[in-house]
Amino acid sequence: MLTGQADLDTALRAIQEGEIYRFLAKPCDRTELQVTVHLALEQLELTREHRRLLDVVSTRPELAKALDEARRRARKG
Repeated sequence: MLTGQADLDTALRAIQEGEIYRFLAKPCDRTELQVTVHLALEQLELTREHRRLLDVVSTRPELAKALDEARRRARKG
């Protein structure tokens, strides 16, 4: 989100109501904006891939079981 209204209430409302990757206030450095957009697109791509993989796992019980086991091991240590 890029805005000229950089007050805390605006930022909080935007974050609560939408999927905000970053909050940038005007004037914004061009390089910072370019890097932020690039990172946001990478995040979007990763999120889509994550959802796709979860869909695959949900159709394969053996993968769902392996994923659950991996999550349990990750929580333990």
